[in-house]
Amino acid sequence: RNLRLMALLQLPTTADPFYAFSADLDGTEYAFRLAYNSREDRWYLSVYTSTGEPIALSVKLVTNWPLLNRKAWDERAPKGVLYVSGSSPPGLEELAPGARCQLVYLTSDDPLADKLRTLNVTV
Repeated sequence: RNLRLMALLQLPTTADPFYAFSADLDGTEYAFRLAYNSREDRWYLSVYTSTGEPIALSVKLVTNWPLLNRKAWDERAPKGVLYVSGSSPPGLEELAPGARCQLVYLTSDDPLADKLRTLNVTV
């Protein structure tokens, strides 16, 4: 019998329209900045190394899709899969703790992470 344990990390979020936090993902510290665009009713995410070097800038948050697949070639990028859980993209107050959408990280040691990272994403 095969038991597969998923390693999901829920990243800290808030309803503040602009905020930053840092998190350890697979043993590497990353800095995150989130900005809400009220005109589009969408959140945008930027990811940086611990020293402030940009890895991905202004990635529009969509649900249930690997947000950083286009950065898979960048060795500095998180090795797991970062995504937003939910049925549709979050509005301003829909990404806060306990809200309907969550920013989640699937760790690199999860077999599902390998499959999700290989989704064909064209630039």
